[in-house]
Amino acid sequence: MKRHFVFSKTFFPLFLTQFFGAFNDNAFKSAILVWFTYDVGSYHGISSGLMVTLAAALFIFPFFLFSSFAGNLSDKFEKTTCTRWIKTAEVLLMLMGGFFFYQKSIEGLLLILFMMGVQSAFFGPIKYSLIPMLLKKSQLLEANALIEMGTFLAIIAGTIFGALMINKPMGILSLSVILLISAMLGLLCSFWIPSTNHQDPHLKLSFQILRQTWHVLSIARDEKQAWHAIRHISWFWVIGMCFLTQIPVYTEHIIGGNENLVTLFLCLFCLGISIGSFASKHMIRTHTHPKSFASPLIWIGVSIIALVAFSSRFTSASLPDDTLLGIFGFLTLGINSFGIVLSFVALSFFSGLYVVPQYTRLQSAAKTSELSRTIAANNIMNSLWMVLCSLVIMVIYQSKFNVIHVFLLLGISTFAFYAFSTRFKSTSTQS
Repeated sequence: MKRHFVFSKTFFPLFLTQFFGAFNDNAFKSAILVWFTYDVGSYHGISSGLMVTLAAALFIFPFFLFSSFAGNLSDKFEKTTCTRWIKTAEVLLMLMGGFFFYQKSIEGLLLILFMMGVQSAFFGPIKYSLIPMLLKKSQLLEANALIEMGTFLAIIAGTIFGALMINKPMGILSLSVILLISAMLGLLCSFWIPSTNHQDPHLKLSFQILRQTWHVLSIARDEKQAWHAIRHISWFWVIGMCFLTQIPVYTEHIIGGNENLVTLFLCLFCLGISIGSFASKHMIRTHTHPKSFASPLIWIGVSIIALVAFSSRFTSASLPDDTLLGIFGFLTLGINSFGIVLSFVALSFFSGLYVVPQYTRLQSAAKTSELSRTIAANNIMNSLWMVLCSLVIMVIYQSKFNVIHVFLLLGISTFAFYAFSTRFKSTSTQS
């Protein structure tokens, strides 16, 4: 019986390496977000909405700063060697992160979060450019579906672990040890990733960030299909970043829920994306040039607005005291609670269904010699859009609005993005 390629020596080590990395990123980030929301924010009188948005922006901003250099580095040197150096850096960062958690240093933890964004920015171009080099073109769609599914399963596991562990007795020690072990496992798996011969030793590296960023974006813009995919992937990450960072704020201030309910919502969101990612390979007829899944954007927007509507109704039936709802208490409060659950699942499922074909289109459209730089351009645009989204959210909070208005604006913007993309696509076809 022929073994599925996911367990092959060419793909499985890469899958595990990125899985452990995604687990660490999200366990660390989840622990910080929950700590800011339920501990630091209330103790120091700091807006939890502002703090979690700032933390998310610090993690994302390195993708804008360093992706162009990372793409050049990945195209110049052998990719698996670069991966091992990056994973070694992750081990060191987890050691330092444990120390700052123990010291309860807000500044130190924000610094480590920024540095984790840096090492993730360097790994991103390598991860997605290795897939078409290690596998056949007919396997790209399924491989991307598996990578996205694995990534969000790691997000689920990391999110649960970080959120539940941070406030437990001995939680900081347990969190630090597990994150260190996970980083070491990721480093170990990287040594089994096959080497590739796709490198350009004559490629010149430059530390002029703005010039290199513009050059990398120009490479991607020359391939219209790749650029079209980049725009859609960027909007997917805007939606994902908005919900993953605002769910703790939404749960405490709108629902009146505790950390366990935060974990439930985060898990529903990530699980829906994982299922949607896996389902995408069964819902596209062609595996080499998948069509654009524009229509799910409509359902994404509907889901966001439905979530706002349900949550707004729910707030009118808030608890008479300051007791925070747990999972069971929330689920027994009637149809509004199930409406919120269904909205999370619908939103995340269609998001996962939508994004996987875009990654496959991006890999198929880019030239092999420029693949890492094209992936880097994608990371730059993703991070730029997410940072701008973070700034908008911070302005919303500063203007005395709340998380409901954040979700409402996101829903309206999603419809506007879909309308613009459809018009842009039809205009490009006519020309």
